[in-house]
Amino acid sequence: MHAEDKSTYPPLNTLKAVAEDVWIIDGPSIRFGWGCIKFPFSTRATILRLAGDALLVHSPTPLVPTLAAAIGKIGTPRWIVGPNRLHYWWIGEWHAAYPDAAIYLAPKVQRQAGARLDFAWQPLERDRGYPWDDRIATLPVSGGFMTEVELFHRPSRTLVLTDLIENFETGKLETRAMRFWTRLGGVRDPDGG
Repeated sequence: MHAEDKSTYPPLNTLKAVAEDVWIIDGPSIRFGWGCIKFPFSTRATILRLAGDALLVHSPTPLVPTLAAAIGKIGTPRWIVGPNRLHYWWIGEWHAAYPDAAIYLAPKVQRQAGARLDFAWQPLERDRGYPWDDRIATLPVSGGFMTEVELFHRPSRTLVLTDLIENFETGKLETRAMRFWTRLGGVRDPDGG
């Protein structure tokens, strides 16, 4: 296993049921940081099924053919959500595969993504007024660095967060620096925050 793979949760690019009408997809790690200092972070999408076969895709990961086939068996993506300014990397790929799905972006996502998101999208910045309101509660949480939009799937009582709460497992951190920063930041397992 490569050092970068240490931060992921295999099997990757596979639907994993976590509750009725709720799946996660663990994706590859991406490198994020400042300047020349970059650390690997695992990626994860969440899929919520609403009435009929309508799917909401939250923070998409790469859309490989086997994953697209599995998604086709559970429904059709109708909404693709970029919940904060760090979770947009594969939205364009999903938009290309599902051009009828509406794209919703949290504040500053499009500015951060630039040309990667050069198609029509709708703002995700309020707590209601979305096509999924009857089954999913939406809550924007504003912060100094970014606004993150949280979702609560009422039927399964599943709360979908992105970076509001982090809980890094020490064994998945590849460097001493990463272990130091996660401890200093108070986001290390078992007491993430």
